[in-house]
Amino acid sequence: MTNNLIIFSSFIHSDLKEKMDRFHSIYKAMDQSTNGNIISFLMDDNGEIIGYNLHGNKLNSLFFGPSHPCVWHFENKDVVSVEHLPDGRVIRRLFRRLHPRKKCDRFLTAILNGTSISEKSINYYTASLYDSVSQFVEEQEMDAN
Repeated sequence: MTNNLIIFSSFIHSDLKEKMDRFHSIYKAMDQSTNGNIISFLMDDNGEIIGYNLHGNKLNSLFFGPSHPCVWHFENKDVVSVEHLPDGRVIRRLFRRLHPRKKCDRFLTAILNGTSISEKSINYYTASLYDSVSQFVEEQEMDAN
């Protein structure tokens, strides 16, 4: 069996390069600090929070998950990623920003203890990243046109 040339070589050399350039441009633009650390909530198939990761306060930390880089999208005013791992598992993450002036220890401990977390609690202790992130995506889309 011989190795054939990749059929999509034109796609790889033009479209992929364009997409990678856009990714790097957004990544570089998002190298900015937020007012509070970024948290990603790990979600199960039913949408229940089963864990969390803290990512520091840089917006571009959204790009990294177990399957580096992760791909995220907007759902209403939330930033969400769905990552497909090599072992077949799928990890869904909800990215938010912790309020810097609120004591979050009990909230985070409740997550680790498996306590069901209400949307009200999530909104009390965290804020959406939509406004911070969407501006970079919109700027890149305008630059691309």
